[in-house]
Amino acid sequence: MKKSLLHLFFFLLLMSNLSAQEYVAFEKPIESTLIGNRSFTNENGSECTLESKSIIKILGRGYGEYKGKYYFKNDKCSGFISSVWFAAGEGFKEQNIKVNPKIYEINNARALKEIEEERIEKKIESQKCSYITNEIDVFDKQRIIRTKFEFISEDLAIQLYAKGSKKKIVFGASLELGCAS
Repeated sequence: MKKSLLHLFFFLLLMSNLSAQEYVAFEKPIESTLIGNRSFTNENGSECTLESKSIIKILGRGYGEYKGKYYFKNDKCSGFISSVWFAAGEGFKEQNIKVNPKIYEINNARALKEIEEERIEKKIESQKCSYITNEIDVFDKQRIIRTKFEFISEDLAIQLYAKGSKKKIVFGASLELGCAS
C-alpha cells in the first residue's frame, strides 16, 4: 500500500512538473531546418520571425493544448511549431517514439483527474437539498420542510416531508399500481 502511494506521489509530482511546460522533453535537442518564413508569438508574447532554412532545436513534443506540436528554441524564438513547418533532423523519429508512453501517461492522468473531479462535483451536488418548502407554520408555529420530488427509478420518485418532529417519506409513482395508486 505504501509503495503504491509513493508511486502515485512521484507520478503526480512528475505530472505537475510536466504540465508547467506543456511538452515532454526529448532526451537531447534535435537540430532541424525551418521550411519557409514563419512568424510566431514568442512565449513572452512578443512577435518573432524566423527565416526559411534557419536552424531550430526541437526540444520535445507538446500535449494537452499543444497536442501534435513540437517545442522549439533558437537564439531568436521559442514556442510550439507544427511538424509540417520543419525538416526533422537526425534522431527525431526515435525521440518522438520514446515520448509516446510519457504522453500517454499524462493524458491518462488528466482524464482520471477530470473523471474524479466530475464524480466529486456530482456527489456534492447530490448532497444539496432542494427544498420547495422550508418555513414556520403560522398557525401551530412548527417548521415545515418539504423537498422536491426526486426520481429514484424511471417510474418512482420520493419526497421528504417534515412537520415539527414528525417525518415522512412520500412516494410518487408514474406507473399504474391498481388499487394502491
